[in-house]
Amino acid sequence: MAENFFMSAIGLYCLLLIIIGTIGNLLTIYICLRRRLRSYTTFIFIVFMCICDTFSLYIWCLDHFMEPFFSLTIEELSPITCRIGFFVQFFSLQSSSWLLVMSSLDRYLGVRIKQWRTIYFKANQALFCSFSIVALSLIANSQLLVLGMEKNKIHECYSRNSVEDWINTWKRVHTYIYSIVPSVSLFLINTILFYTTLVLC
Repeated sequence: MAENFFMSAIGLYCLLLIIIGTIGNLLTIYICLRRRLRSYTTFIFIVFMCICDTFSLYIWCLDHFMEPFFSLTIEELSPITCRIGFFVQFFSLQSSSWLLVMSSLDRYLGVRIKQWRTIYFKANQALFCSFSIVALSLIANSQLLVLGMEKNKIHECYSRNSVEDWINTWKRVHTYIYSIVPSVSLFLINTILFYTTLVLC
């Protein structure tokens, strides 16, 4: 009974995250795309991060809402939704992480190099960089959409042994791509940025 109550509470919390997160991301995108702000590289990165974060909301959080109330998840609806669910989770998290890294690197270079945002890295370059990160993540994770499965196993996306082994390996690679490497990169960049700012002051 207590476990069911706890899972239901988590499910309602995740639903609330979806609603607040979607509204917040849409408002942020609207604000960042205003004429006075969209010429700044930082706001371009933020727009792309908001889009990717919204995608991730509708998989992870929706799964945790559906499971206690409907006894299923997106991945269990059909083999197609299962593939799409895995793909969106991996793609959105990886893209968002590296967009954040690039935004931090842009801030550091803006402090370190005086002409960085006026000559070397303007809004168009930030837009190209953001599209490139998203495109690379799409290509890297497109395998999740095309790998085969056994049709008689509805609740298993990648049921063949060889495919399942590779998916488990890719999950470990995914942890490094979206979490460990970006976290280390952000720590180093922000530490150097903090030190550089103190020196320049």
